[in-house]
Amino acid sequence: MHLSCLEPRASVSESSRESFRQLAKCAPQVIPSSDVSSLLDEVTEFCLEPLPAALDGRLDRYWQDVFERKNAENQVKYPLLTKLVKALLCLPHGNADVERGFSQNGRVLHDRSSLSLESVNGIRHTLSFAQRYGSDPCKFEIGNDVVKAVRNASKRYSQRMEQEKQALKRLRTGAEQSTPSTSEADRQNEAVGAERMLKNAELLIERGMKQKNFGDIQSGQVLLMQAREKMTASMKRLESVNKAKKNEHN
Repeated sequence: MHLSCLEPRASVSESSRESFRQLAKCAPQVIPSSDVSSLLDEVTEFCLEPLPAALDGRLDRYWQDVFERKNAENQVKYPLLTKLVKALLCLPHGNADVERGFSQNGRVLHDRSSLSLESVNGIRHTLSFAQRYGSDPCKFEIGNDVVKAVRNASKRYSQRMEQEKQALKRLRTGAEQSTPSTSEADRQNEAVGAERMLKNAELLIERGMKQKNFGDIQSGQVLLMQAREKMTASMKRLESVNKAKKNEHN
């Protein structure tokens, strides 16, 4: 209810002062209780200003204009109001589907804040598909088409992993030909760690398939994606090291 005061026309209405006061009380970590009175003074002054002639309905543009206003000393005109509104605009909001999406992302990203957008989407698609069968993999019917698709995917995956390992091996060999610096040693350690993660992911998936443990399979897939991302980054860094070495010799 009180968040409606962020709407341009409502922000300068008589009721906005009380709304901003209530919102400040709900966010003492943003506006300390000792500053609420000063905030209300800013709101009172803000309400006396006329609205911009052209309003396109975009809250971010409207409030950005407010944030950029200066006083006679060329300082931010409404510092406390700016601080509070910025915090309020950071709050996620939307319909039920959007809120469920935020909750699912929160569970997916728990202790995995380094996942890329592609990895998150992949996990979300897998979870969404599993819900068709009540998240019970035993209910999923495996036909000839599925078996063929899995075999092809497994073959392509093995080929890609072998190519990445060979490329990483070549880069590591090139970097080891000269005395490695601290930075080079760090890059090599990252590559070794990525290779170890790949092996652990493969073992976890293999164990899950043998024991029909969907949780192990899912965890292995997540670890596999993380390992591939880490390996790709390590390969790029090692490649940069090798190029730098060649340039020095030339």
